[in-house]
Amino acid sequence: MQSFTNLRPFFILLTVVLSIIIFEAFQQHYYIVRFKLSDEEVSVVGLMLLHLRRWVIWLVCTLPMTAYIHKRSVMPARLTPGIFIRYAVIISMSLLFSIIIITAVELIIGGWKFQMVDFIETLQFFFFQKGPIYMIANIGVVVLISLQNNIQAHQFTIGKLSVLQAEQQKLYKDLKNRSYDDESKFIQIKIGSQAKVVPVESIQWVEAEDYCVRLHTEDNASYILRSSMKSMEKILPQDKFIRIHRKYIVNLGEVDRFFFSQTPEVRLIDSTRLSVAQSRVAEIKKHLAVEPGIPS
Repeated sequence: MQSFTNLRPFFILLTVVLSIIIFEAFQQHYYIVRFKLSDEEVSVVGLMLLHLRRWVIWLVCTLPMTAYIHKRSVMPARLTPGIFIRYAVIISMSLLFSIIIITAVELIIGGWKFQMVDFIETLQFFFFQKGPIYMIANIGVVVLISLQNNIQAHQFTIGKLSVLQAEQQKLYKDLKNRSYDDESKFIQIKIGSQAKVVPVESIQWVEAEDYCVRLHTEDNASYILRSSMKSMEKILPQDKFIRIHRKYIVNLGEVDRFFFSQTPEVRLIDSTRLSVAQSRVAEIKKHLAVEPGIPS
């Protein structure tokens, strides 16, 4: 089916040429009979074969032009004056070449004695009689080949896009079905025109600061992130981070000790002390009951 689609323009061209041959034969036969232009009996079939011979010669003569146009791959989207002139010259040269060959063949078949006067007269006759129709045929060949090249180029592009789409869908499914370890998560922070990537496991504690939050990391650095504490609670792994105060979220892996006195607080491994809200004490104790190894 695909090969038939690729050859469709050439079937169209063949159909058009055959239609022209039939039309010319009947037209010429009508004029010969109507105006008695020949004393000999002329048949429509004989005229068809005559025109068929000339069109076959035309077809052979257009092969160089056809090869050139096909080699040009695709016709540009915009027909600039330079491209227009180049195609016009190619079509005209092919037209002149085919008319010269047809003239020579017809003269040789008719017993030409290689006289230049006969050649020039016959050439002029074919140029004005057949030139316009051959010119239109040449233009049609150029258009059909260019369209065919464009179709093939688009089919190739569509094929590549289909393959790319299948690869993207496969990658999407792989990413969707892949389970990620919390340790591989990170937070991206914009610093001027740059972006800083902070691994979640490197965060010691998070501090609320106006309409932003400040991330304190294990390398004694801190970064401002435009976010809320509620958003950070959702982003950070709940089995490793716990909110101890409206202003603080701590990494349980960085906790050295909790103090549940009248003024509860937490001491981190680096000796940083943070206040613990009384309203959070019960939740923290409940969380610590399933987190062995953290002294309370």
